[in-house]
Amino acid sequence: MFCPVPGREMNQLLSDALSRYHTLYRTGAVCQARRLLEDLLEEQTGPEKATVWALHGLLLSNLGEYELSISSFRAAASSSPLMDDQKLILAETHLANRDVKLGRKIFLNLAEHNTIPLQHTHRLALGLMKTGMPLQALQVCRDAVHRESDEPDLYYTMAQLMSGLGYSPGAVLSALKVSVSLAPDEIMYRIALAAHLARFRDASAGYQVIQHFTLREIRQLSCRRCIGFLKRICETVGDDDLARGCRDHERQCQLQNCSGSNCCRSSEIRQHLSSQIVNRLCTGKVCESGTLTRRT
Repeated sequence: MFCPVPGREMNQLLSDALSRYHTLYRTGAVCQARRLLEDLLEEQTGPEKATVWALHGLLLSNLGEYELSISSFRAAASSSPLMDDQKLILAETHLANRDVKLGRKIFLNLAEHNTIPLQHTHRLALGLMKTGMPLQALQVCRDAVHRESDEPDLYYTMAQLMSGLGYSPGAVLSALKVSVSLAPDEIMYRIALAAHLARFRDASAGYQVIQHFTLREIRQLSCRRCIGFLKRICETVGDDDLARGCRDHERQCQLQNCSGSNCCRSSEIRQHLSSQIVNRLCTGKVCESGTLTRRT
């Protein structure tokens, strides 16, 4: 649940109203939820009104009404400073509204202050990637790992970034192994580790990571890309039953890349890492601003 202003006290009437809002939103009564927020905007003042404005901005962003969402966040900020998670949503909304410059400015500000909640780190990293700041995206993950060393998604996101940026196989595999060790039941981490082992070392090592997958688990995968990883590994080592299950599900799956809660994010990261960026990493240097320039 989105908490617009964590830690701030509010009056009981507003608290009850926001509880009703969350219930309406969760049950799909979006129009009623919106009307409730807009009624609250007429009633509230000061920091409490800023709370409602921020929640209104989130709702409109989710509905694709980006310009109105940005206006709501600005109204909230005029009364009370936005929290980091609100700033992240605002930056993502600017990006969705094709205003890369403003989105990048907020993403960089969040990265510089390094106080964003750990569960949002991968979103900040992806935002930096989308706005042309791959090195800062990787640094955000590294900083977060130093703050919290037992969050598997931090290592997973960092591994995907390093892979896309052309880091050594050993560095990528090291981060992936940590993510798997911290969350051994997370299927996406295991698929990523198996795919990289098969790519950089041998298929047998990759197969050891996924050999206990069941057909039921394979059917939970949402994209042909991940299924293809498993299929090729199983075909290489001769696990005909698992390979057949992968082929059957691959034909039924409509998505080329991951989406939803089980998202490998590899494709999201790599589509923002053009060959030009990777080449510049090999031949360029980092400016004080954090962008890349070519060596002379």
